[in-house]
Amino acid sequence: MTEGQNPTWRFEGDGVRIIESRPRVVVLRVLAIDDGLIMRLGIAAGFAWPKTPNTVHCGVHWTGPSEWTLVGEIAARAKALRDFALEDVIHHCAEVGPGRRSWEVSGPAAGDLMARGCGMDLHPNAFGPDACAQTLFAETPALLTRVPDRAFQVLAGADVSEHLRTWFQVAGRSQRVTST
Repeated sequence: MTEGQNPTWRFEGDGVRIIESRPRVVVLRVLAIDDGLIMRLGIAAGFAWPKTPNTVHCGVHWTGPSEWTLVGEIAARAKALRDFALEDVIHHCAEVGPGRRSWEVSGPAAGDLMARGCGMDLHPNAFGPDACAQTLFAETPALLTRVPDRAFQVLAGADVSEHLRTWFQVAGRSQRVTST
């Protein structure tokens, strides 16, 4: 779960734990990227800025050739990133957190549950730690992230939160998962 966020919904059971939260989310798009820009963003962030497709590092998800989705603490620092690294770059930086929800799905049965809602190959060899992808999950557009210890993060629109809660409950029933 994103640090500092209170869970809004929990779902726990046999081998699966799901926690919904309201994370801080910022989408950053730039007109053109180059190695100098990536280096400046990394310096401003204090870590190597992701430049490999479909990877995530320290809450920065590479979601397109010139687009990143910032989730959690790094999203709170978006203004400082803009001021330091993007002052002379055409860019768009938008706070979209109020319109998003995050579900952390963890536990030994998390992969099986996630596979029911997604056509992607979620095996750790294909979708390993620190991988992310924009895809359909439970018939809903979502950003999926693989996090360490068999966990996943599903980031989707707040308008589909009831749908995803219901989906998790129905899909979890066959795994003997109960809502708490």
